[in-house]
Amino acid sequence: MSNSLEDIFNSFEYCEVQSYMNLSLVGIKSSKSFSGVDILPLEKGLDLGLVEINETEPENVNMLCVSNNAVTPLIIFDGEEIIGAKQNRISNSTYIIEAKSSMNIMVSCTESGRWNYTSKHFGHSGYFAESRVRRAKAEDVGKSLKNSGRRCSDQSRVWDTIDDVNKEMNVESETSALRDMYTINKKKLNKYVDHFPYRDGMIGCVILVNGVVLGIELLFNQSWYRDNHRRIVESYVPEAIIRQDDYEKYYDVSTVIDKFISEITSSSIDEFECVSMGRDIRVDEGDIVGQATLLDDNPINASFFRRVES
Repeated sequence: MSNSLEDIFNSFEYCEVQSYMNLSLVGIKSSKSFSGVDILPLEKGLDLGLVEINETEPENVNMLCVSNNAVTPLIIFDGEEIIGAKQNRISNSTYIIEAKSSMNIMVSCTESGRWNYTSKHFGHSGYFAESRVRRAKAEDVGKSLKNSGRRCSDQSRVWDTIDDVNKEMNVESETSALRDMYTINKKKLNKYVDHFPYRDGMIGCVILVNGVVLGIELLFNQSWYRDNHRRIVESYVPEAIIRQDDYEKYYDVSTVIDKFISEITSSSIDEFECVSMGRDIRVDEGDIVGQATLLDDNPINASFFRRVES
């Protein structure tokens, strides 16, 4: 693999630390910014009517049918949420779907209390799954790939994690929907997110809460990252809010980031072919769990998390 994880991380240039309360963010720029292939992001494809997502036949909670009618490949990012049809879902992995093709993708339900149509097709929710939900899912999808070659989550664990998040954020949702946590707490979440503006050239960020790195998020295309920056930050804010009692004001940001990245690059990796296009690199060792997607040896996106506490 010509672009090892170490090669990717060595290409980083870090921005100045941004902080608010117990949440800190360090923007990432990289010489490996990806712009060589025209790939259509999911939300844009849905907005243009070039992409259609439907329940499968027969219907399956953990599988959806995606039709890409565009003349370019389509990308669905790991953890992106779509809403409508019979239940809201999130993508279990990053999928790059060939132009003018249809395929089934593995998903997780983020709305346990509904199984009836609210619309014929799915739309984009405008959110990524909350960070703890994605971390738990990353663990289980990685195990599933090793055991069966399939990108299956532990659906019960996803629902339990969503229930915990909603409870901690004082959300009562009739359908136990993760999206309700975001919409009900919009003002509270924005109070945090507004302190972390996008900076030109960023393709990712490191997120810290109480001086601990919780995750590194990378979309190796500046426009992709710019369009998703607020959503990525927002997905970590609930964890910052519920951990305010552990607020540690003084710590060396560069030291804790270097340690986290060292843990990633020293971990063993597992490599899998993606269902349609690209390769899936998985890490699950020690305190680190996550994945990276490559296409023709170009890094496309990556998310690495500090392991969920049991």
